[in-house]
Amino acid sequence: MSYSERALRMMLCLDVRIGTEEGFRSRAGSSTIDWGDSTSLAGAIENHFVSDGPHTRGLITGRIDPSISIAYLCSYRGFKVFWTSNISEHLSISWKSKIITIFEHKVFLWNHLRNSKTPIIPRSILEEAIDTLNLLFPLNDRLTTTFLAQNGKDFQGLGYCSRPRDLCLDLGRFNIWRDRIAELVEIMNEEPKGFKQLALEKNGRNFLPFVTFWVAIAVALLSLLNLPFAIISMQYTVKQYDLALAQAVSHSREHFLPFLEGGY
Repeated sequence: MSYSERALRMMLCLDVRIGTEEGFRSRAGSSTIDWGDSTSLAGAIENHFVSDGPHTRGLITGRIDPSISIAYLCSYRGFKVFWTSNISEHLSISWKSKIITIFEHKVFLWNHLRNSKTPIIPRSILEEAIDTLNLLFPLNDRLTTTFLAQNGKDFQGLGYCSRPRDLCLDLGRFNIWRDRIAELVEIMNEEPKGFKQLALEKNGRNFLPFVTFWVAIAVALLSLLNLPFAIISMQYTVKQYDLALAQAVSHSREHFLPFLEGGY
């Protein structure tokens, strides 16, 4: 890596490779931006995110559940967060390891957006990155506040950076990270499995599965508790039958004994 590339990486929070041929895709991976002589740096960045980047612009639209958050996905869906300083790695998901990569420098995005009329990183990318953070880390959410404190992140103090969170709840407003957001929404809407059914989730989202699970457990326990009483009742019934049979035999002997003694 050259000094110029290191400087750009520090200034832009992006891994830029200078002097690559047009159309060449870096072996370093999709998080590397190739900047050739035929285009501007801003153009190379925009082209990477919009066309050649790891995220595609799907046709998925719809209203997003406002209760979605990274803290929720980590607490109730078993995911973990890897914090990155590279914007192009933002919202990458490792399904095998259940790790979501999150860009950690919200203040960087906000400073570039407000301090320059024509930032090197296109405004659309900066704005959408902020919107994803506003969506996934809502203010006044206790679970999110605790999660960020545990991870040593304090960007909640920046608020929503003059971009109301209601704007983020329309999936159709996202272009770069729309598919990733849709995948996170799908994960959140999944019903909990295994031991996670034992706890009622935030806002009672899993109320019906929770009640169904515990009713089934209660019925099973009652069945087990009734089993000893059923055994005792059966034994008592058998003894009553034996007693009734013995009384019937005794009564029969008393009734027929005079006839047997008389020679009949």
